[in-house]
Amino acid sequence: MKASEVITSRSRVELNDEKDPYTWLTRGLIVFLNDGVDQIVEWRPDALLADDGTTITVSDCTSISSDVSIATRWRRALNHYVCYRAFGVEGGDKYDAARSRNHWNAFVRNVRPDKAGQAPQ
Repeated sequence: MKASEVITSRSRVELNDEKDPYTWLTRGLIVFLNDGVDQIVEWRPDALLADDGTTITVSDCTSISSDVSIATRWRRALNHYVCYRAFGVEGGDKYDAARSRNHWNAFVRNVRPDKAGQAPQ
């Protein structure tokens, strides 16, 4: 999966940030995406198994066209992580804080249901 499949096709839509000039810079969203991959791999080492059963080597995305180094099945979780971080950075009002929390909770439910309800680290 490409970084654009998470950032452009999903996260920017949920962030209501689809038109240039963007509120969130693409390079910042890519940092959030890379952090989300790291968090998923920490909690779920099986995320390093590709859809075809081969082992994946983690590498950071450097552009919107980069390949994300975990299986496509984690796309939804990565979207929630990117939105959690973006709304958390914005964080200027209670609505953004609530959106950030909601995306964190959705991320946790997707990756580690046993940790549901825990605060972000």
